Amino acid sequence: CGYMGKRKLAAARTARPLQVGDAVRAKYLADKPPPRFLQGKSSGRGYYFRGQVCGVHADGCVDVYFADGHFEARVVPQFVTRTSHSVLRRWRSSGHDLIGRRLLISVFEFDKAAHRAFGARVVAWTEDGGFFHVVHDDDDEEALTEVDIWEGIKRLEAGACTG
Repeated sequence: CGYMGKRKLAAARTARPLQVGDAVRAKYLADKPPPRFLQGKSSGRGYYFRGQVCGVHADGCVDVYFADGHFEARVVPQFVTRTSHSVLRRWRSSGHDLIGRRLLISVFEFDKAAHRAFGARVVAWTEDGGFFHVVHDDDDEEALTEVDIWEGIKRLEAGACTG
């Protein structure tokens, strides 16, 4: 990566937190064990690649959509750096009927073998219409497809979380 001077390092540490839509370089699969079939083989693991933040979690971890189409959830902040490369998708906070809509998101918790529901709100969408940025009631953020959004709206209207 090269040497980062004290001023640059201080600026990076005091910069605003990462947000959905930020262009980044992230270390692919840096803190995750390799799957058995990849052990001992080169898979791009541990290298930095261009991407875009598509989810932000309360603990600082981010979800990254990489330029090559790969996706990685919950990348530890120490392996993500904001960059100035062009972003992969342009996010808009107006101009779509789903902006502002509430939905109920269902997450399967493996340790409890049950679904958990939590509320969220659509706050932005991509110009290509592929993704919608939602902010959860616990301040986590993520990008969902339109199909996922409509499922969440139906779940909210039904008042149930069935997964």
